Amino acid sequence: MEVGRSQVEIVVTAVVMALDELDDLLGDPDLLRLNGESYIAGDIKSGSGEEGGSDDDSEDGKPKVHYAVQLALYTDILSRLGMSAGRRAFVWDIHGREVT
Repeated sequence: MEVGRSQVEIVVTAVVMALDELDDLLGDPDLLRLNGESYIAGDIKSGSGEEGGSDDDSEDGKPKVHYAVQLALYTDILSRLGMSAGRRAFVWDIHGREVT
């Protein structure tokens, strides 16, 4: 689903209006995925989204902790704004994979 410009402007306006209430948190995800009427935060990374695992993908790795912490902050902000689709997020990594 493609998000139109007016939808993005609505989200940006809502975030700016809420900043007074969230002055202890500040974050800017690369992507916001519309899921129904809520959003899932995402980031684009220039490295692998996982650590561990195998090079041939026969064994799964785990999401990188510092990426997960950053996305948890974005998800918390969305949650405080009443705009989060739940406690989930995603990374698009250098390999073109979506890591959740």
